[in-house]
Amino acid sequence: NSNPFTLTGLSASTNFDAYVRANCGGAVSYWSLPTRFATLCGPTTVPYMENFDAYAMNNSSTIAPDNYPNDPMPTCWDFLNRDDRNQVFLTTRSGCAVHGNCLLFKLLQSTPTFAILPEFVNDIRNLAISFYLRKDGVSTMGRGIFIIGYLTDPNDTSTFVPTYTIGNNDFATGMHHIQEITFDSAPIGSRIAFKCQSTSSLIYYTLDNVVVDLLPNCRKPHDVVASNATTNSIDVAWTEMGGATAWNIEYGPIGFTQG
Repeated sequence: NSNPFTLTGLSASTNFDAYVRANCGGAVSYWSLPTRFATLCGPTTVPYMENFDAYAMNNSSTIAPDNYPNDPMPTCWDFLNRDDRNQVFLTTRSGCAVHGNCLLFKLLQSTPTFAILPEFVNDIRNLAISFYLRKDGVSTMGRGIFIIGYLTDPNDTSTFVPTYTIGNNDFATGMHHIQEITFDSAPIGSRIAFKCQSTSSLIYYTLDNVVVDLLPNCRKPHDVVASNATTNSIDVAWTEMGGATAWNIEYGPIGFTQG
């Protein structure tokens, strides 16, 4: 082979090792030390799942790694406003949303931080995202906001459009499974993104088991509201997102176990 030599037919979004040895006719040299490289990110297929466990971690705390912000991050994700005041890094801390590695947001200021998922082959209007999220901070309620939405330009925070917001008092500390968030109005070419920020003081969010897949045939209802309470009854209404004409309802005291 010539020097330099172009390797072709590689898969996008992939990490590689390469070795070289000299061919001296009747003899060959020892192999060189490896060089590590990665191909550029291409559109990702679904179903897509990122549990962050493929990354070798030596960090098990809420303190950023020594090499931050040059530490390993999820492949083909992009981040905006990731700095010393709004830190985002991988960790294995016991407070992860799910066992193993997770992505930790350690937020100290009101400037929002954005975590942007890879580009997908499919139009995101045909996709839904689910994930596990855990909130920890100095107060049982409040002090942070976490929003799921999309960016029409992944380099411009002003193009972010919210789809689902977890506000200050919507979400107690602990782990929650957020399911089937959709992007019905997103223009073609938009990127799914998380936007999060502190609203008063130090707050931690840990994100795990992010799954993006095609919309299910039977979609969950949105915008469930209760009204017209009496001493023994209440009206419950919702927005149907598909073509269902029959629904199941479960209810019980706050914190009851479904099923």
